[in-house]
Amino acid sequence: MVFACWMKAGAAEKKPLNILGLFPLSGDWIAVGFQPAAEMAIQLVNDNDDILTDYELKLHSFDTQCDGGVATEALYRALYNHSVQYVSILGAGCSTGTQPTARTSHYWHLVQKRGARVIVGKFYASKAVKVFCEAYRLGMYGRAYVWIIIGWYLPNWWMDVSDVNCTVAQMRQAVEGYFAVDGDPRNRSPGNGVANISTDDFFRMLEVSSDDIRYQHTPYAFDCMWAIAMSLHEGNRKLRQQVPARSLSDFTYDSDHYTYINQAMADTDFLGVSGPVSFRGDGGRTGSMVLEQNQNGKEVMVATLNPSDGNGTDLSWIGDVIWQGDGPPADSPIVENLTITIPIYLFITVTTLSVGGIVLAICFLVFNLKNRHKRFIKMSSPNMNNLIIIGGILAYISVIFYGIDGGLVPNEILIWMCKGHLWTFVASFSVAYGAMFAKIWRVHRIFTNKKLQKMVIKDHRLYVMITALLFADFIIVITWELKDPLKVVKREIDIEIDNSDVVHVSYTTVCASGSQIYFYGTILAIDAVLLMFGAFLAWETRHVTYKALNDSKYIGMSIYTVVVLSFIGAPVALAIDDVALHYVLISMFIFFATTLTLCMVFIPKLKDTNTVTSESHRTNAHTQAEPTGKNTAALSHQDSSGQAFPGDAKLSSS
Repeated sequence: MVFACWMKAGAAEKKPLNILGLFPLSGDWIAVGFQPAAEMAIQLVNDNDDILTDYELKLHSFDTQCDGGVATEALYRALYNHSVQYVSILGAGCSTGTQPTARTSHYWHLVQKRGARVIVGKFYASKAVKVFCEAYRLGMYGRAYVWIIIGWYLPNWWMDVSDVNCTVAQMRQAVEGYFAVDGDPRNRSPGNGVANISTDDFFRMLEVSSDDIRYQHTPYAFDCMWAIAMSLHEGNRKLRQQVPARSLSDFTYDSDHYTYINQAMADTDFLGVSGPVSFRGDGGRTGSMVLEQNQNGKEVMVATLNPSDGNGTDLSWIGDVIWQGDGPPADSPIVENLTITIPIYLFITVTTLSVGGIVLAICFLVFNLKNRHKRFIKMSSPNMNNLIIIGGILAYISVIFYGIDGGLVPNEILIWMCKGHLWTFVASFSVAYGAMFAKIWRVHRIFTNKKLQKMVIKDHRLYVMITALLFADFIIVITWELKDPLKVVKREIDIEIDNSDVVHVSYTTVCASGSQIYFYGTILAIDAVLLMFGAFLAWETRHVTYKALNDSKYIGMSIYTVVVLSFIGAPVALAIDDVALHYVLISMFIFFATTLTLCMVFIPKLKDTNTVTSESHRTNAHTQAEPTGKNTAALSHQDSSGQAFPGDAKLSSS
């Protein structure tokens, strides 16, 4: 509940001073008795010979319906009614009506004086029911939580469950123990208040019971009207002291009278029927407050605060606070941090597999070097085979780097492990799949040569292609390192809250940078284009059957495998927060893709080396036995080794 007073200035002898009253007489919240209390205050002021003796206050009331739009429209209509000029505004009783009219009134020089674990809620009772019902469902009640809400709801407000999916019993559990804070509408200081009447006198004069909760805040309206009257009186006195002398009678909306009235309002300090009345620098009233607690379904007053007592900020405890646990809960939970690392047994297992992969790759390298002069290996581009193996070894090394986390090494070393993984992984893909792409491109060029012309494609042309890929990757990574390098950060992966004031926060130590998504995206886009183009060339050369020359079948199978693993494994890995499972998926994706590629490229060579050698001897013998004709010469060409090439094309590994 918000009740406010706006001041302006102005008004001849027994000249009326018009006051605009904005009251919530209907709507979500009704300020019962506010208008009669304000009218009673005006009557007492007008009958008092010591205040505003030359003027008569008149109240013009409008219903705001506790609605901001309606309140603002009422304000506009009143201020644009040039037949009446208002020197002050009183209202609007409820916050939804007060806030917009208060902001708007400044344009007419009107001044407003505004009457987890620990959760402060500011909402009307109808919304409070919904909030507490949801709090019950979320478990946000009981010994671990303290709710502090507005204190002017009607008794048993939480029992109206017509608009929520909670029972009365559930609501009673949820609201048990909440604290309600409200202004104290009673003068608890010695002596009578303004107009020499006590709070009880006020309620008798208003002809209502002081126990009727509907009228408990009406003293505010009474005191607010007296504050307006006193400010007008003091402002008028200061205006008369000016040279030339002025008064409220000179008031217009464009005059500077409001500055004197503002100062008078700021200096206001008196004892009202609602307690001490004074205002802070921001316009808020420094009135008395009460603190109540819901105990067994009933609000019980446990403390009061009187700004005129002591330093004005200490609570006076007048009742016992009942806690639902052993005592007050922590104002914030105790946070226990748990570092999640890759289990050592998983790291050892994956590292062992990677080392085994490196040994396998070295075996293939030895085989390739040892047999590089044999026709079957020579015609399959042994230099490109070496690069495929080197790329595979780099991929296995990147897996080892990837498994080293904050549980094994300090952050100073971890950052270099992360960079090592990045560089080796990027280079491995460009070297291995760049070499495969180059090989299959050469086969495609030779066997799609429609002019049947002699064609020589040497390895140095393929080296240029691979170097270009590496250069592009290195430019991206170096730019990344210079612009936004990787840093070791803690990444929160899980929060577990129990009912014992303890929050368990799990986090892992990772390397990251703010721009990594853009750099990773660029690298992956280049690699994806390479894979797609390689798959296209593999499909184009799928009918080539010359075993010694053509790796397209197996290279194509390798590319297809990597594509499938990428489209399935990568999204799944990104969606998983479990550190161990994420590590296993990424590592096994790299391991299996690399191992399958090496095996598909080299195992057929191991199997067919002896077979090709024997077939070569039979082919040479058959060629010497048959005569050579023009048609045969047009379809075949023999190199210096006696190996036949379709289409008069020649491949050189020099």
